[in-house]
Amino acid sequence: MKRLFGFWALLGVSLLLSETGCGRPAPKAPELDPPAMAAKAIELYDTNGNKKIDGDEFTQTPGLEFARREIDEDKDKALSADEIQKRLEAWKASGITLTSAQIVCRVNGKQVKEGTLRLVPDPFLGENFLPAEGEFINGTCQPAAPNPGNYQALPLGFYSVELSSPQGNFEPGKMGVEIFDESRHFIKNRRYEIYDD
Repeated sequence: MKRLFGFWALLGVSLLLSETGCGRPAPKAPELDPPAMAAKAIELYDTNGNKKIDGDEFTQTPGLEFARREIDEDKDKALSADEIQKRLEAWKASGITLTSAQIVCRVNGKQVKEGTLRLVPDPFLGENFLPAEGEFINGTCQPAAPNPGNYQALPLGFYSVELSSPQGNFEPGKMGVEIFDESRHFIKNRRYEIYDD
């Protein structure tokens, strides 16, 4: 029987976080350079030289694989540098620096009650994008990446999802997620759903 993974991410208030009155610095996300980042994605993952990411090449980039159907404007089941660049430009245009995510994971249909969640940014985003981590408390997890002010938040990004729990695991490189309010998987009840089929 095929194993089924469900992943739900409930984004809290996804908005531009402003400087608080407690003396913490205003939150700052890594700089976005859409043309350079898109070109880097093609450089890293286009192994057949057709200037696109397609087929088995998506196994190298779970985050882009997760978002492919929405980003793929010409519906050729591949992603070009232009398509990736447009998505990154949409992140930039949103004005969001960091966003808060309340995440619920399900393994074989059962909600994860305890364990550790790690979101690893895709390497093509650059070294300034750092992994976000969190522990499950009462069935939810709010992962955070290192940031000025130590906000419990993370940047918009394409991430590989790693789960370590007594109830089951998401192995590195197998699951992906795009953290972005305009993601096709960010529906009105604030849930992301990811399956391994």
